[in-house]
Amino acid sequence: MIDDSEMTEKKGKAKKIILWTGLAIIGLPVLLIVAIVLSINPVKPTYPPVREWTAAWGERNGCAAGPTESTAPPDVSRIEYPRCAEGAAVILYVIHGGGHTWPGGKPMPEWHVGPTNNSIDATSKMWAFFLEHSSDE
Repeated sequence: MIDDSEMTEKKGKAKKIILWTGLAIIGLPVLLIVAIVLSINPVKPTYPPVREWTAAWGERNGCAAGPTESTAPPDVSRIEYPRCAEGAAVILYVIHGGGHTWPGGKPMPEWHVGPTNNSIDATSKMWAFFLEHSSDE
C-alpha cells in the first residue's frame, strides 16, 4: 500500500496532479471487479483489503463522503463513490462466490480457479466505463 506521507501534490494550470514514485494521477477514474472466494487461495494476501483500497481512491479523487452500494443481480455488489472531482468515478463490483475468472467469460476448470460468474459481463462493464470516462486530451 502506498504511504500517503510519500505523496506530493503539485498544482498545474487547470488540474491537480498527485505524484507518487513513478506514478502521476490526474483525477484518475477507477473501476475494480473482484471475486470473493476464500477456498481458492489459501495464501494470506499482503495487499490491503479491496474495500479499504477503493475507499482510499475515493478520497484521493475527492469523491463525496460515503459510497453508495447496490445489488443487481443478487450475487454482485456495486459500490460507487459518487460526485468525484473532475468526474473521476470510483466503482467496485464484488462478485460473491466467483472464482479467479473473467465474469461473463468462458468457464475455466473450476477445480483450479473456482466458479465463473455470469451475472455480469466484465467486458461490457469495462467498455461502458472507459467510454464514459474517456479523456479528451
